Amino acid sequence: YLFLPGSLNVFFDNEFVTSSALGLMSPGEELLIPLGSDPRFQIKRQLLSKFTEESGVFTKNIRVTYEFEISLESFLPRPAMVKILDQLPVSRNEKISVELLEVYPQVAEQKPDGTLVWSLGLLPEEKQSVRVKFRVEYPSDVVVTGLE
Repeated sequence: YLFLPGSLNVFFDNEFVTSSALGLMSPGEELLIPLGSDPRFQIKRQLLSKFTEESGVFTKNIRVTYEFEISLESFLPRPAMVKILDQLPVSRNEKISVELLEVYPQVAEQKPDGTLVWSLGLLPEEKQSVRVKFRVEYPSDVVVTGLE
């Protein structure tokens, strides 16, 4: 059926979650509705290390290596499948390079926009973590913002 534009009230487990606006939707079209945080899970993203070094003899480059850990804990009494999304920096300047060095466990998908996707199966009340390590390299005369 065709969905006409209008207001939308979202309920989850018989509890009101949010209101939103629904645009015109054709049959088979996908709708994504943000439900907010789920109290049955706890997720934390932590910077484990940041290392800055200079390289080059005639032209100085700055290399900054970051390592992050994302930990996820389930408070559910049953197993759950979850997707964790994180994003690597993406450079639109050819003088700035971003290199993925390590990722654990292996990502299920790496998108062109830098998004990393992990699919994890969590047992009841289990805690798991993923790690990602990447390097950003750029000339010392270039100002880079938005990395932290």
